[in-house]
Amino acid sequence: MIGIYLVNEQFITRDEFFEVSAARDTKTDPIGRIALSERILSMKQVMNILSEQATNGERFGEIGVRLGYMTEQDLWRILYLQAESRPHFIGTAISLGILTQEKATEAQQRFRTSNAEAMLSRPDRE
Repeated sequence: MIGIYLVNEQFITRDEFFEVSAARDTKTDPIGRIALSERILSMKQVMNILSEQATNGERFGEIGVRLGYMTEQDLWRILYLQAESRPHFIGTAISLGILTQEKATEAQQRFRTSNAEAMLSRPDRE
């Protein structure tokens, strides 16, 4: 969400947005690794899922649930842990040299202000 805001407000370009997004993706643990570390899946189960995924293109978690290796609740937990461990967009943009700390601070302040104003102006808030 903040990445799109940064593009819309011209803090970064679209190409820079995709560069930051790709960098974040490479630093995000795959759900199979998280499932292993949380002891939700065994190595054999992960390998079976990956093998099936290679043949049908279905998502890892959907295969795991379909095969009965994990519950939907397990999958949601894994996805939550993955999202929590994912590097922040702003921090990644700074580390790549796309944003300076000063510009990042300005962008975050403006983003928070615009979100607060949007919340206050919602019709259901009256």
